[in-house]
Amino acid sequence: MADVVDGFQAKSYLSGCGLLLSYIRQGEPKPKKSKLRSIKMKNKNLITTILVIVILLLFSNIGIAQNKYEIKDTHGKMGLSCTVCHGDKSPQQRPETGACLTCHKSYGEVAAKTKGLEPNPHESHQGEVKCSDCHSAHGTSRLMCNDCHKFTNFKMK
Repeated sequence: MADVVDGFQAKSYLSGCGLLLSYIRQGEPKPKKSKLRSIKMKNKNLITTILVIVILLLFSNIGIAQNKYEIKDTHGKMGLSCTVCHGDKSPQQRPETGACLTCHKSYGEVAAKTKGLEPNPHESHQGEVKCSDCHSAHGTSRLMCNDCHKFTNFKMK
């Protein structure tokens, strides 16, 4: 006689057919083989349906994530993909300044492009600050200098 666990025969637990447990209560007759095949087929259909739903949800989340992190600035107009700036990181994580400097070369070159601004935000008294402290390709860029100062002559890109 098989061991009984919570009213079920332990042999049933090991069979791998979870739906059979409801039929094999202690003292109940075992279902016929045709009934077992029907239950196994229903299990396979259920598992297949669940897998299809999970796959569809995964693909729909990818689409949602891409829309949520739309590239709104010049980088988007250039058709750059997320990996150009973020590498293998999540789009939720800010890119490293090194990724910016891959295209923009150096702080000096960026400062030269904004030399007509007074003060020049790329020649900060705080040194080489992270590009993402001010710039955002996904949202509104901000002037970090205004955390302490009140400059109003800047249009952020």
